[in-house]
Amino acid sequence: ECHSLVKFKSSRASEDGRALIFDDGRLVALTVIGLKEYTTPKGVHTIDGYALSSLYDDIEFTKLSISEGVTTIRENAILACQNLKTIELPSTLTSISSWAIGNNTDLWYIYLKATTPPTIEGSCSPIQPDKRCMIYVPKDSVSAYRNSEWGEYHNKWDNITGYDYDS
Repeated sequence: ECHSLVKFKSSRASEDGRALIFDDGRLVALTVIGLKEYTTPKGVHTIDGYALSSLYDDIEFTKLSISEGVTTIRENAILACQNLKTIELPSTLTSISSWAIGNNTDLWYIYLKATTPPTIEGSCSPIQPDKRCMIYVPKDSVSAYRNSEWGEYHNKWDNITGYDYDS
């Protein structure tokens, strides 16, 4: 168990010691112990499954920002983070797996900056449970999201909303 791991000490650790990144640009593990917010390091293009998972009530981590350059988020990448309330996803995101963001019981806000809706890999919503949180997309892209597979999962709750990322 690594529930008290504060930093990684490895040649693959990020400069701040909070992330393990393979040479091919995959972020495979992240520790946020002692943090309320975190932005993933630059140079990452994929967030692997279980990179951030099983954060319990005693961890006050509430906001995750995924850096520009990330194109893919894999299944169960952000899983069961009990106090996580906000996730910011980059404009570079092109693919997200089913259940990529799952069982984050306090998640209320997802800010998704991609103007083109990312492809959903798999057979269900990337956000589970998918009815609670608001998904803020670029205001000129709302109809594209609602008419894509994102809309198939989220239109019934009317939780896809336009947001002005330029202001």
